[in-house]
Amino acid sequence: MSGDVLVGTDGSEAAMAAAVWATEEARDRGSRAVVLCVFDPDVLGWLVGRAARPRQEAEEAVTSTKNRMSAFIPGVGVVGEAVAGPSP
Repeated sequence: MSGDVLVGTDGSEAAMAAAVWATEEARDRGSRAVVLCVFDPDVLGWLVGRAARPRQEAEEAVTSTKNRMSAFIPGVGVVGEAVAGPSP
């Protein structure tokens, strides 16, 4: 078994394409896929027009990505986490 395959997500379709690749790679390696979304807890308005809920938005992005990855290739272990981190 090789190491885990890490993929970042922000909930976008581009991130989902990367997640699909990561799921296939994890399957081929016999390992699991790890989904990560980093959010800035100090952001007051993560997206224009949305309430300031960066943790909730990040957790929703991780959950949605994990669900789609598991449905895409059943049997591949998929785990994920939303992690607080500073903006650049």
